[in-house]
Amino acid sequence: MTSICAADSYCCNTAWDDICVNEVQSVANNLQCVAGTCAHTLCTEGAPLTSGCDVPPLASPGCAASICAVDPYCCNTAWDDICVSEVQTVCGKTCN
Repeated sequence: MTSICAADSYCCNTAWDDICVNEVQSVANNLQCVAGTCAHTLCTEGAPLTSGCDVPPLASPGCAASICAVDPYCCNTAWDDICVSEVQTVCGKTCN
């Protein structure tokens, strides 16, 4: 959150709006808030996700598609703790 406040003081001084939520991904390189049309965020365990459900706001092909390509279990069975860890190893993003 510090990097977001430094880049856009409005988020911390006035209100946390949709732009600030998008900056979690674009400024902080974090996918904690990115859901797009996914059933849940990529940083949350749960039902399997649809490949590409996070596009937009992520650029094509998106992190979900990249993870599903290397680990089909994540889109066919469940989005488990391994899928969440692949947000970092496959996509180079963070979830904390």
